[in-house]
Amino acid sequence: MVNKTANFTVDNSVPFIQIIRPVNDSIWNANFNLNITYQNMLRLWINGYLLIENYTNCLYNDLVYVVFTGLDMVVNTVLLAPGYESVSHLFRPNDEVPMWVIFVAYLSLTFFFTLIFSKGYEGKGIMEGVRYGFYVGMMAMLPFNYVSYAVMPIPYSLAFQGFLYGTVELVICGIVLALVFGKKEPAPTA
Repeated sequence: MVNKTANFTVDNSVPFIQIIRPVNDSIWNANFNLNITYQNMLRLWINGYLLIENYTNCLYNDLVYVVFTGLDMVVNTVLLAPGYESVSHLFRPNDEVPMWVIFVAYLSLTFFFTLIFSKGYEGKGIMEGVRYGFYVGMMAMLPFNYVSYAVMPIPYSLAFQGFLYGTVELVICGIVLALVFGKKEPAPTA
């Protein structure tokens, strides 16, 4: 079945993720070889735009993606770099890092960050964005960084800084969303 959506032609007969074969030919093994095609990534992106429900929100998602990715690069390559050096043996060498995984993860984060904001948006101004970013930071950054501290031999200061900087990133992204969505004008009374 071929759909024409947002000026793109998408073949929905091809699954987004194709399971080619189980590893070791065991159907009980959870490790599968996956084939993720560019066409299927495009389909996910288009369907994601439809999920947000309008094109303007998609542009907002793109803006938040750029802001978050830029901030996260500064945080990880400048602010947290000294802490990472002390535990570099725990990480892949830079030339072996699959950057596409990071960018897809950021895309997922910013997509749902924007989607949830758009569903609960009250139009109360910048403080609504600050609150939203703080709540998401507490929900996502606190557990991620402190669980990392609990299971990996990283210094507490690195976990704390990761939580703090990550929450600040999300607060800034929340402010960006509050600014682009704007304040709602009160409904005229009759």
